Amino acid sequence: MSSALEIGPLWRALEGSSMKRTNQMQMYRLGNLTRLREMQEESSLSDRMTTITIAEIYLKSFIEDPLNPELVPRALERAQELMDELKRHSHAVKEKGPGGVQFIELLLSRFETSLEDDLERLPTYLIEPHIRRIS
Repeated sequence: MSSALEIGPLWRALEGSSMKRTNQMQMYRLGNLTRLREMQEESSLSDRMTTITIAEIYLKSFIEDPLNPELVPRALERAQELMDELKRHSHAVKEKGPGGVQFIELLLSRFETSLEDDLERLPTYLIEPHIRRIS
């Protein structure tokens, strides 16, 4: 069993075919990004940094997935914008204290909207096993 930090790609090409296998658990883990909405300007430095660090781990995995430029290009751009802002925010919080939480929430919303749009256009199918009956 993999740990929560062993992210891996969301999609994996199947050898010898043009099919790509999805990893639903990795998609589920992207849901951790919603924790960014719980951050408040007055939250402790420790709480904010923990939330940001967790978000950065999942975003990094999403950004580095080699199939995402083809499969979810707009969401990938928005994920990079969010990651860049989280890094800026982390540095600013350590140096100056609170600020920027509302902008992070805006970028998260933009990422979610782009991901939803990309996934709706992505031809995704569930193929049920075929059982051949012998008579």
